[in-house]
Amino acid sequence: MTNQASQILNDIVGTLRTCGAFVVVGVDLPGSVSQSPRACVTQVSLNFTPAEDRPTGVWGRLRARVAIHCRCDDDSSRIHQLNELAETARSALLDDPHRGDLCTDLSQGRATEIGHIEQSDSVRRPQGQVNMDVWCHFESQEAL
Repeated sequence: MTNQASQILNDIVGTLRTCGAFVVVGVDLPGSVSQSPRACVTQVSLNFTPAEDRPTGVWGRLRARVAIHCRCDDDSSRIHQLNELAETARSALLDDPHRGDLCTDLSQGRATEIGHIEQSDSVRRPQGQVNMDVWCHFESQEAL
């Protein structure tokens, strides 16, 4: 992982921590963390392409997944809470799409983009989880 990608992941974590919706937020949280609601940020991919607007440098595309967890005994309340948490996270992340000048709008995509929010079936009730993909685009001087 590049230093820039690490800074972007840390900014995503910081943004989610300060939005006030989660008890715990971190990168690659261990499975033993059970506090709720929580958000776990993981890097899914990091791709580079030659910059189209200059002879040196590259454009980067970081894909991170935010897994949002909550606990609620009632199914409909759990789904409602997960939707509210996901919307709060989405709004917070798009409030500063440039992640403090770490990300930039490029021809391959906007500075920060939020993908489809999907409910995960891999957790047992009364736990609930939704996954949200976040793409961040940035310029770098690192070689391919």
